Amino acid sequence: MNDVSFAVLYNSLGLVLENLQAEPEIKASESLRSKLENARAFHKAMEDEYHGLIATNKRLGKELGAMQPKTIDSEDIGEYIKKYMVFREAGATPRVIYEIAKSDGARDKITYLKILSNVFELSGKDAQEILKQFEAE
Repeated sequence: MNDVSFAVLYNSLGLVLENLQAEPEIKASESLRSKLENARAFHKAMEDEYHGLIATNKRLGKELGAMQPKTIDSEDIGEYIKKYMVFREAGATPRVIYEIAKSDGARDKITYLKILSNVFELSGKDAQEILKQFEAE
């Protein structure tokens, strides 16, 4: 059952409880009236709890989303390559660039190959050989 279905059913229950209060049998019996009032109070408490849980779930979802590790997409690495070229010009080795890219969020082999081949002007084959060495270590 999804949230919308649950909310509709729960609201319907609230309306049923509310409508029962107007019934002559309920009005005539103190015991039934008391039980119905308790049921309505319980329904209201559960409704408040439900809405609180929904709000908490949304908040936690946002917080979790903010905590997700960023990743470098192999299609969108241009800015990173510029950054890595600065490191290369300062003397960084392919291994150092590989580790920096890893900490920046590179996750897949294609991304690493693009970074190494672009930053160090390597052929695809040479970049693959270097990457194999790093992965074997």
